[in-house]
Amino acid sequence: MIFRNSLSITTNKFTLIYKVLLYIIIISLIFSAIAVAFLLPTLKMLFSEISDIHIIKNIGEYLNKLVNGEAGNADWADVRMLLDKIGDIIAENTNRLILAGVFGVILYFIFMFLTSVCYYSVSDIVNSFMNSASSYPFMSNFVHNFKKSARFALLFTLINIPIHIILALIIVGITVLCSYANYLFAAVMCLLISLIAAAFSHVLFSAWIPAMVVGNEGIVQALKTNFKKKRSFLYMFGVFFAYRLFMFVIMILVSLLTLGIGGIFLMSASVIIVKTMDLVMYYHDNGLKYYKDRNTVINPTHRFAESVYDAAIQKDIDEDNKRNNNE
Repeated sequence: MIFRNSLSITTNKFTLIYKVLLYIIIISLIFSAIAVAFLLPTLKMLFSEISDIHIIKNIGEYLNKLVNGEAGNADWADVRMLLDKIGDIIAENTNRLILAGVFGVILYFIFMFLTSVCYYSVSDIVNSFMNSASSYPFMSNFVHNFKKSARFALLFTLINIPIHIILALIIVGITVLCSYANYLFAAVMCLLISLIAAAFSHVLFSAWIPAMVVGNEGIVQALKTNFKKKRSFLYMFGVFFAYRLFMFVIMILVSLLTLGIGGIFLMSASVIIVKTMDLVMYYHDNGLKYYKDRNTVINPTHRFAESVYDAAIQKDIDEDNKRNNNE
């Protein structure tokens, strides 16, 4: 129900996908310009040295032999020698690579901050629809709430960067260990653990923005409320892991069929779907009614068919309640 209702709400706010897509393209261009200025000299030098040993050509030839069943011990020995040469190049440029790593963390901070600045506005627009079937322009909402969005994004990024670094180290460590057994197995494990890590890190703070836009709480107070979720952590983790896995498969297929263009569009749609899922869970956990579409209201305090109301009937009920309260 969570995903189905979230998808229904997202389709009703379909034009928001294009606006978020434009935002992602703009910040990606800004990020790319900064990344090139920071990392290009080091990467250019490193790739220049690696290209001298023809790594792509040699590994390509080995993989071709491996697929055709022609690879032998001598071929594997050549690959190991090639990897040793790469290790020597890395060892000779350790200081530059450490500096590049530091720049990489700084760039990741900038990218995460710029990306998360739009989260509040997206959630606020979706919440307006869920609360009263209202529609507000993205840009005006973004400008109006920019200070709050930027403060949230800064704190969100500062908290998440250490978590992401720890998760990345765990992923790399497990992948390296698995590579001793089999490279294909290592690649599968890397993908699986990455999806688990993505779902885990999201669930940790999934109620933060909903507490701000629905509960009208401050940034710090909403963070405290976030850790008092009523819903089971394992249930939420399962939902978001299944969603991440499903979206990964769809993005790969669509990207292959559209030469990557559809994948970029789905990235934008995914931002809205995920934020909508956070809001739907928050509404359900707090027993709040919401619009699934312009003609349907969901009451999560009821079960099954009784939870779905016609929007026109619901408006009449709300007006009657207001009149009774006034009397």
